[in-house]
Amino acid sequence: MANSIYTNITTTKRKDGRYMKRISINGKITPIYGHSHEEVVDKYLFMKQKQSENNLKTNSYTFETWSQKWLNLYKIDIQDTTKMEYSRKLEIHVYPKIGKIKLEKIKQIDIVDLLQVMDEKGLTKTKNEVLILIKAILESAIDNDLIYKNVAKSIKIKKHKSAEKTVISKEIIDCLKLHCHKDENIFMVIFLIYTGLRRGEITALTKQDIDLDNKVIKINKAAKFPHNQPVIKSTKNEETRYVPIFNVIYEDLKVFIKNKHEYIFTTKSGKPMTAVSLKRKLQSINTFLNKELNKHSNETNNYSITLHQTRHTFASILHEAGIDVKQAQKWTGHKDVRVLLDIYTHLDKNQNSLAIEKVNNFLN
Repeated sequence: MANSIYTNITTTKRKDGRYMKRISINGKITPIYGHSHEEVVDKYLFMKQKQSENNLKTNSYTFETWSQKWLNLYKIDIQDTTKMEYSRKLEIHVYPKIGKIKLEKIKQIDIVDLLQVMDEKGLTKTKNEVLILIKAILESAIDNDLIYKNVAKSIKIKKHKSAEKTVISKEIIDCLKLHCHKDENIFMVIFLIYTGLRRGEITALTKQDIDLDNKVIKINKAAKFPHNQPVIKSTKNEETRYVPIFNVIYEDLKVFIKNKHEYIFTTKSGKPMTAVSLKRKLQSINTFLNKELNKHSNETNNYSITLHQTRHTFASILHEAGIDVKQAQKWTGHKDVRVLLDIYTHLDKNQNSLAIEKVNNFLN
């Protein structure tokens, strides 16, 4: 198998049979010649290394100082919330491990170690995002002749099998519907189950977004939660989608929003929900469910619902109602229709298994 160093770097074969590659040294383009592709690549890497060593004598960038410069120079046009999210990931996961190490001293094992720690904590998605971030930062350091090699480049993003998505059971939904008139938090979950809104969308939802006359909800903004606090902005590309208000929640919603001034679901003080307050609302609901549903049971069951489950449950309701996947995509706002197709396919398999079981039971 060919060495990846030689296959990743291109050279040009001249008419005289020699190979050539150009390199920029102090702003001047200089050609490198050799009798083979490999010889030119070796010379090129040697010169890049020397160039990096010379540059490093005049600067002392650590990973932290360079990444901050990278954010300010190369990510100046991205949304503030995205930039803050990058900073948060770096501060929490990266800087404690490699932030103080000089760029040229960082080894691949340093990065593998920090990814391993995240893996052990179950931060699979965040770990992959952090790796992509590190690769981009080190690549920009190469472009600026601060280092000659991206030690993170060959680290592969490990794909993990996603946890099986489950829908909220009819028993739980019935229990929530029975008590939703008495508790605003419970009504919020019922609302999510029958609208499929995301965490950021329900946080940003205002009274003006709900059109009771036409039974439709307008979604044109969402909240991000840098440092826990909600920052509400218009959706990407300023796109708007419309989610129907189904009859099952229409009357309750009409009563619920009657005394609302601006935001529909808020903290006790009437302000937009923070990430922590939203989490606490769910915790209180799960505590209530466990108390209520285990009240008349000899067994103690652990009931727990998540915001992802409410969205997944909404998609499953659409599937059971016979709504085609393209229409469901318009209502749920999934950018990639494959996400919905996976849900629909999974539900079809479950229904097929149940049908087979019914026939087997009948024949027995």
